[in-house]
Amino acid sequence: MKKPDKTPSQEAAGMRIEFGNKLLALKAAMDTLSAFTKGVANRGKPIMVFDWIKAAQLIKNNKPVSASAGLTGDWEWTGGVIYIDDNPVDSNDTYTYLASTWSKPELEMDGIKQDCYIMKSKTEWGASTYWPQEAIDILNG
Repeated sequence: MKKPDKTPSQEAAGMRIEFGNKLLALKAAMDTLSAFTKGVANRGKPIMVFDWIKAAQLIKNNKPVSASAGLTGDWEWTGGVIYIDDNPVDSNDTYTYLASTWSKPELEMDGIKQDCYIMKSKTEWGASTYWPQEAIDILNG
């Protein structure tokens, strides 16, 4: 009698993994659809962008071990570490997307989040702005 390639429990485990991956893909698709829907619903509204000057001042005054930036309710897709061990993180070593019409940019220092944004109409910064020189000057001053 030929031995089966997999035991029933191994087959079931494989099915759970496959099913789990499909759930992750479905969740990602739903998140994308949700973001698209929010974008359409908020089209034409003012854009909020991360306030690098405020962040630099807060970091300098509070001296956190680490700081991250992201969008409220969407940190998984937009947030990343921007400051650690007394230094800004190089843009090649992190990822952030920090502008939205519906989700507020936030700064998290040592686990505590706070709003940290300026209206796009008051700055040249955008979603891809990362540690502009004037913010670096504040950290180094």
